[in-house]
Amino acid sequence: MDDVLLALPLIAILAQYLVVASRAITKPSTSFNFSAQSDTDCVYKFRFTKQQIVELVRSLYLPDGIITTHRYKADPLEAICIMLSRLALPHRLGSMVETFGRSSEASSAISNHVMMHVYERLLPSLARVGQSST
Repeated sequence: MDDVLLALPLIAILAQYLVVASRAITKPSTSFNFSAQSDTDCVYKFRFTKQQIVELVRSLYLPDGIITTHRYKADPLEAICIMLSRLALPHRLGSMVETFGRSSEASSAISNHVMMHVYERLLPSLARVGQSST
């Protein structure tokens, strides 16, 4: 019985450590600010300059308000940056939390939504290219 009483504090400390170690990534209180990004940052993070990103939004006809099937909302500049970030660097969704101030689930849903929009937008053009090469 005394051994059990002596082990209780140790078990409590181990349980507390496990709870702390398994906590999810904390989401910052600030959200993504495209205008605060420098051109150098944009090229490093997204592989495009700021002006090119703005042009991509226009060229791909991204709507003013993007709403995913999971009801995450994003403006088109943030949404395209989330997608470009996913495609530019081999990293985990969790590492994007700090950059965009969104959960990894939201980043994934927004990125996938924009990728599908781009795919649907470019599919007719890709089909024409495929037909002309045969």
